[in-house]
Amino acid sequence: HTEHTKKYTSARTRRHIHTDVYILAFTYENTYTYEHIHLYVKIHMSTIKQTLDESNSKVKSIYQDIRDTRKTNYIGNFWRYLAFDPLLLKSVWEDVKNLMVKDTVIDKKTKEMIYMAVSITNNCSYCTHSHTAAAKKLGMTSEEHSEFLSVIALAAKTNQLVNSIQVPVDEIFNEDLEK
Repeated sequence: HTEHTKKYTSARTRRHIHTDVYILAFTYENTYTYEHIHLYVKIHMSTIKQTLDESNSKVKSIYQDIRDTRKTNYIGNFWRYLAFDPLLLKSVWEDVKNLMVKDTVIDKKTKEMIYMAVSITNNCSYCTHSHTAAAKKLGMTSEEHSEFLSVIALAAKTNQLVNSIQVPVDEIFNEDLEK
């Protein structure tokens, strides 16, 4: 079985691992069955190398600003990968700092939850994890998280229905545009 997995995996790219797992499951009658599960794991591989070296003065300065602003020594992978281009790193960090870190009309927790919703919709695992952690740090409760996920699921469902049926927009929704 292991040989099959290795052969199958090597026939594909290193980005994917396929394996079969057998789970011993007990039924309510105290008998057991083997459940077969095929696992597919996608390994994320970047198209560029992570920048761990802080010898570039621009990168070092931006990393320090991130540390000071967030009151941490931790620099996340996102920033370390963006650092291949110091101008891009600076531009993105300034945008994040000005909208997500500074106090604005929308409170920080709500902004993080909006970011979570967009990240989920865009299928960005890194951003989903990063902004979920930030929202929790800002006080998002498990009840709020649960309701938030329910809203996303409902929006996805109704969006798909509207798109598949091609429902025309109600005139009343355009009233603000006419004023």
